[in-house]
Amino acid sequence: MSFVTTSAKIKTILETLEGAGGGLNEVFGYFEFAPQKFPCAMVRMLGASREERLDTDNNLLTMAFVVRVLFRSDNDAANETLKETIIDQVLDKLRTSDNVDTLDGVVEKFSIESVEPIESSEGDPLTGFDVIVSCAKIKAIG
Repeated sequence: MSFVTTSAKIKTILETLEGAGGGLNEVFGYFEFAPQKFPCAMVRMLGASREERLDTDNNLLTMAFVVRVLFRSDNDAANETLKETIIDQVLDKLRTSDNVDTLDGVVEKFSIESVEPIESSEGDPLTGFDVIVSCAKIKAIG
């Protein structure tokens, strides 16, 4: 399991929601600071926790990633419904993609840890959600 392979797999899953396949207009494998099309999604590594020793031969490696979904912050009912629909699509895709529980064998455990809103500040035209996911893999020692 590597950060590169795992984040690329999450990005590939999200790309199925681009264009006619869903409500996303762009998907990035990094945090794009000036996206041009909305709604968009980004995948970024958050870090790794302490390796847990399972036995004399194996460690359990755990990595965390954030999937950030951004929207223009138009304050109206239609925009709120769009936001809720797209975050439902993202969560559903992460929960139900083929072999999502292992990301097609890239990891041994994949789980959604939390969904947190991103509030815009004054003068910031964007809102969104951060979906925090964790991935674990058993790794042989030595």
